[in-house]
Amino acid sequence: MLDVTLRPCVLFHNGDPLSSADFEFADNRLRDPKQSCWSHLQASVESCEVIDDRRFRIRFKEPDASCLIDNLQLWAPPKRYTEQVGIDGFGRAPVGIGPWKFVSWAVKDEPKLEAFDGYWDTAHRPGVKNLSIKFIPEDLTRIAAYKTGAIDWMDAVPPSMVEAFRKLPDTRTASLVISNNIHLNFVIHLPNSPFRDARVRHAAAYAIDFDAIIKKVLFAQGQLLLNRVCRA
Repeated sequence: MLDVTLRPCVLFHNGDPLSSADFEFADNRLRDPKQSCWSHLQASVESCEVIDDRRFRIRFKEPDASCLIDNLQLWAPPKRYTEQVGIDGFGRAPVGIGPWKFVSWAVKDEPKLEAFDGYWDTAHRPGVKNLSIKFIPEDLTRIAAYKTGAIDWMDAVPPSMVEAFRKLPDTRTASLVISNNIHLNFVIHLPNSPFRDARVRHAAAYAIDFDAIIKKVLFAQGQLLLNRVCRA
């Protein structure tokens, strides 16, 4: 069982207050395979019970620590607004509680956002009013756009270019730990797989020079998550 207490005075972009009913509404949708492709992530959830406007309780069918770490979805759309405009309407004009609120987006156009003055975290409200997002999949094109001033900010700098970016004038870089990861997937469900033996998995893990991969392949833009004792 998990008891959740919401922050007070958190508002959606349309002015609706965030409440426990929004999470109950989201849970009902998420667990319904007819409405959600993520229903499997809620498989261990038995119910979401509203206690009051700011408190709700999630009950699990059985103890499952991995659910809390990897799978449990604790996000919610505004119930009243979603029921009012429908799912298609919400898709055309989404509403959330983040620092940026949706303005417009059309096919082959740039999504346009505006700073949300009612964002709950006053210390981290955006410092600019308007934001346009450009999708530039090619690395070299994206880099050229930044260097020529066509864009003011970019993410996904190629690892091999990070050091060069750090030397650019009027440029500040940041390397953050994100969910992307490189991992070795041992096949252990096949009856004849040698990786069913933990000793083989340990041996394979020890044989990989993770430090060299981080240094040479990722240009030092990587972090080892597990020590060698736990790698198998």
